[in-house]
Amino acid sequence: MSAQSSTLMQLVSFNLGNELFCVPIANIQEIIRYADMIKVPKAPEFIEGIINLRGKVIAVIDMKKRFNMPSADKTHQSRIIVGEVGGARVGFAVDSVSKVLRIESSNVEKVPAMVSGVDSKFIQGVAREKGTMYIILNLDKVLSQQEIELLRTVE
Repeated sequence: MSAQSSTLMQLVSFNLGNELFCVPIANIQEIIRYADMIKVPKAPEFIEGIINLRGKVIAVIDMKKRFNMPSADKTHQSRIIVGEVGGARVGFAVDSVSKVLRIESSNVEKVPAMVSGVDSKFIQGVAREKGTMYIILNLDKVLSQQEIELLRTVE
């Protein structure tokens, strides 16, 4: 075993259907219960709506729609992960938030070339913890620059 230095990554894990994802904890401002929201006419399909979070209006993205996954009804476990993407405060609707992972960077692998196509540009890597694999998302790449500009007009 080499004496390479490995840094500890802190990631918040969440579920979309049966799939496990995570994002670096540094990208998250807070996690709130799923709330009813106002639908925005003519918004892209993946925008669930807008909510008022302590006086700030933020757009909420349905991550399942964004990733072309089958939608499901929201439950008492549904959450909104609030973060910042390209300077815009955004909520990400997920099925449930699991836990905070502390993973050595040596347990993170790049996405295999055969699955790292255009649609996976937002995948930072794959983390392994105790036999479970998590897809690490890069929130800054979940939206295009044009979509980020559109979200800024919502605020």
